[in-house]
Amino acid sequence: MISYGIEFTDKYRKLIDTYIEELLKWNRTVNLIGRSTEEKLLETHIKDSLALYPFLENCICQNIIDIGSGGGIPAVPLSVLLPSKKFYLTERNSKKLAFLEFITKKLHINSCVVDINCGFIFREESVIISRAYSSTANIIKWSKKHAPGCSRFYLLKGREDKLLEETGDADIENFNIVHLEKGSLLIIERHRARSENGMSIMPG
Repeated sequence: MISYGIEFTDKYRKLIDTYIEELLKWNRTVNLIGRSTEEKLLETHIKDSLALYPFLENCICQNIIDIGSGGGIPAVPLSVLLPSKKFYLTERNSKKLAFLEFITKKLHINSCVVDINCGFIFREESVIISRAYSSTANIIKWSKKHAPGCSRFYLLKGREDKLLEETGDADIENFNIVHLEKGSLLIIERHRARSENGMSIMPG
């Protein structure tokens, strides 16, 4: 199975298999993933998600926010393998929210499903992840409104030339691009500013 330095115990395998089974079952009536990608779900969706594993495993921050979680990609596979982290799965579509509530309870993972329509604001330090959600500029705009304590972004993106264009549009300076087997990972650092009393604060 997929590596990324992950030790897949029988428990993890069973949880991932259950997730895939339920995702495909729900996808018959709820548009969670593209029908054309169902047969290659493990390679197309799960493997993409787990590319974030080595970065999040070594991350000090415990709060991970998934923007536009949809069918739970990438948050659900990652939360299975990183039980010490708290994942916040944000979504606005009621049918997708129903699936996320169902699957997180069934898998007993350390997560919170969030209806973004209800005025979600997370002020503690956090890391934002996303896959195929929106432009980088829109994601940063989203974070300022909903997660002002965000210190880092891990964004699963596509072609590098498009990505460089996006970072330019978003006026980002502190970023790195990691080449993946498929697509790229954009890592953005949001530095903390210092207040007059020496306390660390996040830029607004």
